[in-house]
Amino acid sequence: NMDINSDKSMELSYIIAVDPTLMGNDINSNIDTKQIEEYKKQGFEVTDFNDGDMKGYKLVKKIKNIDDVSTSGKDSFDITKFTNGEEKYLFNVKKGLLKNKYSTKLVADTSDRDMGVSEDDTDTDTSDTTDNDKLALNSDDGIDTTNDNTVNGDVIINGDSTTTDDNTTTDDNTDDDFSTFTDGLTNAMSSNMDLSLNINLPYKAISSNATSSNNEGKNLIWKLNLTDTIDAEFAFELYNWTNIYIIGGSLILVIIILLIVIVMGKNR
Repeated sequence: NMDINSDKSMELSYIIAVDPTLMGNDINSNIDTKQIEEYKKQGFEVTDFNDGDMKGYKLVKKIKNIDDVSTSGKDSFDITKFTNGEEKYLFNVKKGLLKNKYSTKLVADTSDRDMGVSEDDTDTDTSDTTDNDKLALNSDDGIDTTNDNTVNGDVIINGDSTTTDDNTTTDDNTDDDFSTFTDGLTNAMSSNMDLSLNINLPYKAISSNATSSNNEGKNLIWKLNLTDTIDAEFAFELYNWTNIYIIGGSLILVIIILLIVIVMGKNR
């Protein structure tokens, strides 16, 4: 989430919360301690999050001036890289005298999360080390077999042809089983996680591709799921209050000087 204020200060926060019955009661035990320390080094405050039904953690970073995280000549910004310190900016800015225009395309892959399941865990041993091996070398044919039948899925190689027993489990089946498992786990996690991007602006956005908006276009919302890639585009303007105050003060000073000159001219 991102809160942007009229004085150009802003607050960036991430809330990752899930149903505790899905991941276990101690959600925060799943957080990498080293990663938390890295977030803190990047200026984030890390705290526990618990709203009753959902538990997790919250990262908060306060930025004094949005211009500190704005640049020119760049349109797309990876919010994940900003979080871990690889990216310094979040906005493209076009500066004006009285107000600046800010625009951005925030990108991030929400599916890039450690779900506690590694594809390596499903690897099968393809080496032929069982006691039922039936392969033997033949000086004339190169490779032959010592038995006409397979036992427990053993491979028979005759000359240049290779056949497998009908009961052999193939890598394709293993991949399909893993894919089905991870798809099911992803759907279960998505249904129990609150994944959304919320942008709160002080003034109505000039443009955006938000899923929805409210508060007269000041609050932009992108609804996401675990397999989505964040692609949030929006633009808005902020007043340069310092310049406005200087210009306003200068005008007032000029008016006062003119009034003094006029009064003094009449008294002569």
